[in-house]
Amino acid sequence: MTLLGALLLVVAAGLLGERAAAWERYKLDLLENLLVGLLVLRAEIDYLATDLAAAMRRAAGAAPAAAELFAGMAEELAVPGMAAGPAWRRVVGRWCRRKRLDGRLPGILSRLEAAFGPWQAAEVVRHLELVQKLLIQERDERRAKLDGTVRLWRYLGICGGLTAALLLC
Repeated sequence: MTLLGALLLVVAAGLLGERAAAWERYKLDLLENLLVGLLVLRAEIDYLATDLAAAMRRAAGAAPAAAELFAGMAEELAVPGMAAGPAWRRVVGRWCRRKRLDGRLPGILSRLEAAFGPWQAAEVVRHLELVQKLLIQERDERRAKLDGTVRLWRYLGICGGLTAALLLC
């Protein structure tokens, strides 16, 4: 019976490690979706195809994992008298807290607040390109670290479970 309990403890700890590893993969997928959404947004603004709210809705449709961010911005823009810059800051803050995003990502996304000022489309596109470059750097760094991080979380889960099982037995 003790052996069964120890085995269950190791399996549970291993699953916790696997869940943490899956979270790291999810953050990388989220970055990819953000890049796709920003690409669509940039194209919409660059070609002046639609207004900002409609461009945000199209970006939300193109990036399912980040759709909440872009759709939230479109909703904020529907409020009469709401300026785009403060709306972006509020939406990014809420979204990053809800998604539990850390590191440089919230700061990078907050840089777009300046893009939604009284600028011409070309200036907004330049801001979007800068943010895209920063997100690409962040994505590449996370991608380079992903295998090691996933392996680390898995090992920590199993080793933590084994240690707890040995201490309890």
